[in-house]
Amino acid sequence: MDKEGIKLEENKKLREVVCEIIRRFPGISRTQLVKSVYVIDREYFKSTGRTMTGIEYEFYFYGPYSHKFKTVLHDLKKNNIIYENFDGISYRIFLNKDIKTQFSREENETIESAIKKLTRNEKLMSAEEIKKYIYSLDEVRSTEPFKKIVFKRGPNALSE
Repeated sequence: MDKEGIKLEENKKLREVVCEIIRRFPGISRTQLVKSVYVIDREYFKSTGRTMTGIEYEFYFYGPYSHKFKTVLHDLKKNNIIYENFDGISYRIFLNKDIKTQFSREENETIESAIKKLTRNEKLMSAEEIKKYIYSLDEVRSTEPFKKIVFKRGPNALSE
């Protein structure tokens, strides 16, 4: 396996979730993408006690973030799977080619549930609307900047 193939395998589930979100919402901004994956991980954690992507988040400059996003997006671009278009204000991300994703029934249900929270009339909310929703979540409100965000498990542990 070549060097790029190895890198793509390192964060396989994060890569799959990122590509699934981009496939559903072509032209998504980086902020919308990262926050969408956060909501998916949060929803998955509620039922399983772990994130779907296997990553941890910290409260960064604009809310929940993991530096693994930078690595995954770089590797996806390097392997010509995605491309970004900068319109002078923000980066919009598109798929160059669809990748094979394998989600369990529970993972698919979680993705659908999270997307319902992030869409209005089947359209993804703006980055500002998503950030407002994210900032309203208890675990985000209670986390200091640059500290790890700690999820709690269970249906009532994470309030909306």
